[in-house]
Amino acid sequence: MSTESPRHDPREIIRGFQNLLSSPAKSVGFFAGAGTSMSVKDPTSKKAIIPGINELTDTVESQLSTGKFKECYKLIKQELNSSKQPSQIEYILSNIRLKAQVVGPETLCGLNQQGFIDLETEITAKIENLVSPEIPQDIIHQKFAKWIRNANRRKAIEIFTTNYDYLFEVGFEREKVPYFDGFVGSHSPFFYPTAVSENDLPIDWVRLWKVHGSLGWRFDKKQKRIIREKVKGSLMVFPSLLKYDDSRKQPYVSFIDRLANFLREDDSFLIICGYGFGDQHLNDTIIHALSRTSRSAVYAFLHDDATEDDPAVKLAKYESRLTLMAKNSAVIGGVYGLWKLNREPSVSDSIQISSYFDEDAIPANPVTPAKGNDKKITIDEIHWEGKGILKLGDFSKLVDFLNLMLPKAMLEE
Repeated sequence: MSTESPRHDPREIIRGFQNLLSSPAKSVGFFAGAGTSMSVKDPTSKKAIIPGINELTDTVESQLSTGKFKECYKLIKQELNSSKQPSQIEYILSNIRLKAQVVGPETLCGLNQQGFIDLETEITAKIENLVSPEIPQDIIHQKFAKWIRNANRRKAIEIFTTNYDYLFEVGFEREKVPYFDGFVGSHSPFFYPTAVSENDLPIDWVRLWKVHGSLGWRFDKKQKRIIREKVKGSLMVFPSLLKYDDSRKQPYVSFIDRLANFLREDDSFLIICGYGFGDQHLNDTIIHALSRTSRSAVYAFLHDDATEDDPAVKLAKYESRLTLMAKNSAVIGGVYGLWKLNREPSVSDSIQISSYFDEDAIPANPVTPAKGNDKKITIDEIHWEGKGILKLGDFSKLVDFLNLMLPKAMLEE
């Protein structure tokens, strides 16, 4: 009996993806994690201009390795690790805020209440500096905005993102794509949750929901509300474990509710890219919402390989309507398997397949030639196996693929 693990044909999965996306009546949403921002590279160094969450955490930690906050930060990280909680920067900030709330007149981890407030301020300032670089021209978010403008949807496209940066805003504004982010007003725009929940703006306005906070957000203590202003020192990071008053916790709560409501709509289709499923609250929101509807679907593209032990894979095996596609493998209908084309494509098919999948053709019996032997492998020695890697976990490749689905005339605009 064969013990070979199941195989998934990328052609079949991508064909289903295209069919869902080509229906103009579907509610289409995107969930963008840190990987979408990391796709923007510095033109000179070719490195990502904005670090991922792990690099962001490591950089902040290294910058706090000296000074009065060193020992406290170390103890908080140890506490998170010992309780098997993530020790990424957002969870560290939540822990700091919680301690500031409960410490009273005493001290914890060597800090009093003001010390925790100062530590939060310093960490937030370091994050702000790391996620607000100069944005180069022609970023992939502009090409994404161009696809949205030409996509001919009957319902507004919604974008949920855990990123704090301005890359989506810049992309939309450079391409003259209108968007709404939950704030209203002109002089000092303020967060207006009613507009988020009612969602009755024009269809051609993109909805941009920044779930974990954003640059340019500040809590106005006097007015007891979140306002938006692009000045130094304006960055709010969510989520927090604290039970804030309604005005302060409102953006996070409103956007989580909007995500759940979006998935519960008939025929909603959520595309996830750049997100590693590291936020349990967001994961629970997605899975619970899917369980309450029979016609919604989620397609998640992972940038890296995935094994059966990965948390994201276990999640997709539990909820069959979460289709998970990693570089080397996928979970389709709750079944994990490696990628493999079921039949060898023709030359014309290969050209189309190459837009989303790198198929490999390898020698049947590869032999390293002896020194001085320049014998070349003949075509008869090439053995096609149908294996390969999916490329759409890279946000740049996903956006290119989306634009390929548009009529050629639109691409030339």
